Amino acid sequence: MAYANVQTSGKLRTSSGAGLTWTPGSAPTLNNLLTGRFWGWTYTPAAGDVVDSSGTPKQFALDKTSPNQDGMDTSMHSLVVPSGLTSPLKNTNTSGALLGVFDEWSGNATSSVLDVTSSNNSTTGVTSGTSGTLNTGANAGIIFSVVAQSGAGSSDTITTTGTSFTNDVTEPNNNTYQAGSADSRTVSTASQTGVQDSWTFAQSGTYTALIASYNAPAGGAAAAPEVHMSPAMMCGDMAMAR
Repeated sequence: MAYANVQTSGKLRTSSGAGLTWTPGSAPTLNNLLTGRFWGWTYTPAAGDVVDSSGTPKQFALDKTSPNQDGMDTSMHSLVVPSGLTSPLKNTNTSGALLGVFDEWSGNATSSVLDVTSSNNSTTGVTSGTSGTLNTGANAGIIFSVVAQSGAGSSDTITTTGTSFTNDVTEPNNNTYQAGSADSRTVSTASQTGVQDSWTFAQSGTYTALIASYNAPAGGAAAAPEVHMSPAMMCGDMAMAR
């Protein structure tokens, strides 16, 4: 069973250190999966960054960050929708430039959601890069990746080239904002070996990237159909057996 996107914030960004907020169009469904994928300049993710707006905030888990490179970082946060969740949903990090996307996904496991994670970065200028590599578990239902890139000019073009990955949001401007991309993969996710996302950049620069998979409900063999016999059939069978 794979995941399906229910609703998304689309690309969010700020260059004033104000954090990011999203008010979903409809209330998230209990036990669905909420995710937040973020990157930025002078961005150091913290576990308490992503919450709802209640007096006692519902806090997202910080599932993975990538190695900080050139004053930038990427992060992946998630929360199984609890009772009493309120909106807007927020990333309260005060990074000078912060970008990202919130999403709600159906088809979720209600426990042990995070499967495996990995990360990768470059320390020298390159025009292509990859996330970390991971081997997904038997119940993996979705894979996410995020990359942030520090190019030499005022803008960059980032193209997602990883097999079966779909680009969800891209930021080409690395002058005011941090160039980056957030991707997802819902096909061929369980029991995959050596999975990684990859990108090409128009300009040479360093980058930092992460990848993470999440579990969907465990599958199982279909139950054998029940056979119901009427009293007349039972009497006939007994007569034939005599």
